[in-house]
Order: sequence, then structure tokens, then C-alpha cells
Amino acid sequence: SIGTLVSVLAIERSDQERRKVELEGNLTEISSALQRRATENIALLRAGSALFAMHKEVTRGQISEFSSDLQHNGNLYGSMGLGWAPLLPISQTPQFEVDVRKTHAGFSIWPDPFALSTHNGREQQFSAPVMFMEPESRDNQRVIGYDMYSNPARREAMNLAMDTGRPIASGRVRLIQDRDGSAASPGFLIYMPVFADARRSRVKGFVYTPFRASEFLQSAAELFRQDDLEVRIYDKTITPENLLAERRADGFEGPSVNGKIEVAGRTWVISVSDKKSAVLSDTAKVTLLFG
Repeated sequence: SIGTLVSVLAIERSDQERRKVELEGNLTEISSALQRRATENIALLRAGSALFAMHKEVTRGQISEFSSDLQHNGNLYGSMGLGWAPLLPISQTPQFEVDVRKTHAGFSIWPDPFALSTHNGREQQFSAPVMFMEPESRDNQRVIGYDMYSNPARREAMNLAMDTGRPIASGRVRLIQDRDGSAASPGFLIYMPVFADARRSRVKGFVYTPFRASEFLQSAAELFRQDDLEVRIYDKTITPENLLAERRADGFEGPSVNGKIEVAGRTWVISVSDKKSAVLSDTAKVTLLFG
């Protein structure tokens, strides 16, 4: 009857409103988990920056010891590890390569810092080649020598980190670790500047962490474990090209809520959707069947 149909619609509307209120709480919980994982990594970067600022040069041994001491249990908090990249004037890169090859045969900076094609025809002042990356996995070794300053998204983050003296996250990038893969997932990096003196007048390099965004989300999910929720992370705005990571759930489409968080100076939009196991709620089914 029409009365029964009206009752079902009212029940469903009430159920949608209840679930949306619950989603707001879920959004808060998920946002907190993501920020906790980011904060754990930022703490490592700040500690690394303070330590490496005390040394004239940063060595592989220092990076390895620092990384193993702080990540002794193998927990990378969703990251791929810890890296070091000195900041060099372009004019110093040839001699830098010569010096590094004395202890690391075959080291070279790529793409060529002097090639106009490297910077889309624009001259750049600096180069930031990756020297060390821990742990020394096969994927991580692919980045050695890569000039991160040659990439616009990475360069933007490094410049902001230098200007502010704070850890700064990049926008969405394709990680060099995944450059040989056909189905690479989006990634991002967080950079922390290392200053050469107490006055912070010169940056000598960056300690940084790269992330596969999907693995970062999976790591954060250990802190909330809501299997019936669909979660998406976007860089700044909700568009397909800005999707960093998603966690899918089975079921029919339900209500969704969006919220913004800040991760190392970068705005992320978190979208959380509820997936229900049936089209109608149990109460609506009973009403529909028995009136």
C-alpha cells in the first residue's frame, strides 16, 4: 500500500541519517590514524635532520645506523625507508660526481643537470641527487643518483621545506622505485631540510621518506580496521588525477562524508563511504513485508 511505501521511505531516510552521523565519527577516527602515521615518520625526519646537521658530511654508515636504531623492529610506518640527498649548486655537480666515485664506483647524477630538456628548457640553480636510501632494497637502489630537484612536484616541496624549515610533503608523484613497473601506484614524499649552521643560513641537503600511498593507507588502516568502509585519499581536491590511494569495500553504495587534513604542510581530502550488505535496512524489509 501507499502507506507502507511511505513508511519504508521514512525508515530508509532515518537510517541514512543515522549512518551519516556514524560516518562522521569514522572520518575523525580515520583522519587521526593517517595523521598519526605521518607524525611518526615526521618525528624520524626531525631527528635525522638534527643529527645530520651536527656532521660536516653525511655518510652511508650514519644513515644506516640511524635508520636501524629507530626502525629496529622493521616498522617503517607505511614508508619505504629513509633517504639522504645533498643540495648542490649545478656548477658543483661534475666535481661532486668525481669525489663520490672514489668510494662509490659508477655513481652518476641523472637526468643530466646541464641538459635543458631536464628542466623543460629552464635553467635550474640546484641539484638534489639521492646519495643513500635505507633499507638497501632492490627498489630503493633504483633511486641512487636521481636528481629529485629535476622534478617539478619534488622541487616545489623541497623549496617550501627550505623556505619554512619544516617537513613538507610533495604532491602526487610516480616513485622512481616503481619506474620499471607497468602498474605503479601513486606516491608522495616528505622532505626535511638539514641546515649547515645554527643560523639556518644554508641548507646542505634533505633527509626524506618516500611513500607508496596505498601502503601508507594500509598501514594507517591497522589503527582503525573498519572493513565495511570505503576510504579514498585525494591530494588537495577530489578529482581522478589527484587520487592518492583507495581502500575498497564490498556492498551497495551508501552515504559518504568528506573531510580535510594537513599532512606535512600538504592538504589531503579524505572521503569515507559506507557500504551496506543489502539495498534496504532490516527494519524497512520487515515493514515492507508485513506492513
